[in-house]
Amino acid sequence: MDVYLSSMSNRLSEVMKVLTVITTICAPPTLVAGIYGMNFNPDSSPYNMPELNWYFGYPLALVLMVALSAALFMFILKPLKQLEGSTIIPSNVPPPAPSDKANGSGAS
Repeated sequence: MDVYLSSMSNRLSEVMKVLTVITTICAPPTLVAGIYGMNFNPDSSPYNMPELNWYFGYPLALVLMVALSAALFMFILKPLKQLEGSTIIPSNVPPPAPSDKANGSGAS
């Protein structure tokens, strides 16, 4: 029973890691889209997002969202690639020798 619960806990941990990475990549574009999705009136104040009337305002917002996602993806991908090559057991350690008791021919 403990082995089953431990394996399920490990699986849940792996799923949570994947969901955390997806959320981390998707959160900044959502924030930018949420800010630019608000109804600001740039005519009422010069501080109310003057780039809304700018010709390149919309493409700039799209480029900002893509750049943030790409930067976070690269930032997250770098440590994952480093972990991918590491092993718990070094490759230069020989496998254990078979014992005579495992074959059933051992004299006791």
